[in-house]
Amino acid sequence: MPNEIDDEIATKEFVATVLYCMFGATRPYHGGIDLKDSESVAVRWAVEVGLPGFEVWSRVARTGICV
Repeated sequence: MPNEIDDEIATKEFVATVLYCMFGATRPYHGGIDLKDSESVAVRWAVEVGLPGFEVWSRVARTGICV
């Protein structure tokens, strides 16, 4: 994963990684989320803490990341 953004738009994984690096010690990941489409601990952390834009998809309302 690149450590910088050049001329591209930041991906959700990049944003999750930056926020996880900043706040992961304060709000640690407890492993309660098992995503089928991401192995990234930062993305799993973002879903677990409820960051906007990282909601879990349900079978009824598809609004976020698939679990």
